[in-house]
Amino acid sequence: MTELVCNTPATPMLHVATPTDAEKAIRRIDYISRFGVFLLKGGMDETTLHKHLGYYALGRYSGTYTGDEKRLSEDVHLAADKATLNWFEPSKESFANLVQEWVSHQDGTFSLQKGYSELRLTTLAEKKHFRTVIARELKKGSIKKEGSNSGVYAPIKGELVEEDWKNSDESKAPLWLPFDLGSIAVVPYGSVCLFSGSPNSGKTATLMNTAYENMKEFNVHYFSSEIGPGAFKRRAAKFPYTNTDDWNLKFYQRSGDFEDCIVSGKGNLNIIDYLEVHSDFWKVGDFLNKIHGALNEAICIIALQKNPGSDTGRGGFHTLEKPQVAISIDHGTAKCVKLKEWEEGYENPNHKIYNFKLVDGCQFKKVMGWHYPVAK
Repeated sequence: MTELVCNTPATPMLHVATPTDAEKAIRRIDYISRFGVFLLKGGMDETTLHKHLGYYALGRYSGTYTGDEKRLSEDVHLAADKATLNWFEPSKESFANLVQEWVSHQDGTFSLQKGYSELRLTTLAEKKHFRTVIARELKKGSIKKEGSNSGVYAPIKGELVEEDWKNSDESKAPLWLPFDLGSIAVVPYGSVCLFSGSPNSGKTATLMNTAYENMKEFNVHYFSSEIGPGAFKRRAAKFPYTNTDDWNLKFYQRSGDFEDCIVSGKGNLNIIDYLEVHSDFWKVGDFLNKIHGALNEAICIIALQKNPGSDTGRGGFHTLEKPQVAISIDHGTAKCVKLKEWEEGYENPNHKIYNFKLVDGCQFKKVMGWHYPVAK
């Protein structure tokens, strides 16, 4: 028998990395959110956005979402949140002012690439204009080059003012907070507390309970952008063991520029229900910073809208820079996203959740106190 000889060298098999399910999910959400950015730029409102992103996701990834409504809903919410955070509308103000405002609230070093990413600059013309504005700020002396890397800058701070820290007031405010936080959280005077809630999750109930429980210790000023005095009175009348004559607070209707109307000074508790933001969500951190700067030892409790399942309100991580306390609220669950300081004897509450029932739109009934969520 003739032996067959193959002179062609064997080709080694190449290993092709297969994306994990988590990586595939990230890519899907990213594609869906990019479509959402275009819809927002075209003038679509956020309520309609969720519905259209659902149609788009179901059409493009029918094999993934058909028969799995829970996954579809979760991914659409994440994509919508990402789209709203990444969208801005330059036509509302000059491009130069937009860049200058972005630069003004950079706390540390920043790069050109960070600016391109956060301001969603994609065209060569937009990036060139951005670099031109940065060059002007460099010449003005508001920023400086940082390190040896090209395109990295840092803001130039003003003159230092020495503080007499040894004789400073270290007392905490006698502040009642919902979800048993009053006995856990250490809240100094001059603090901001943030409650970010999904629609109809109990934001107003949270703030009205906070107002009522603190009226004996503070002068309470309640700013509402959502409900009028009549609706506030009807809600107050639902509270048990009280009537509207027991509510000792001042009520105002206000929807913006809160730093101009905050009642400053120790002993004042300002409650904002809620901080409305409809575009340029990355500016929320700047709004909170301005409110914080106007307090002068007053305290401010702020509600902010968020998407279901998200830990942060509109503005994302920018919303977490100033608050002493940041709580995320979904239906029946509160999550401690940030607590800077807590009382001795308590375990770190960050990342824990608190389960509750909301009765008659005003009473919170504890189901389970602060605990780590059980992994599914």
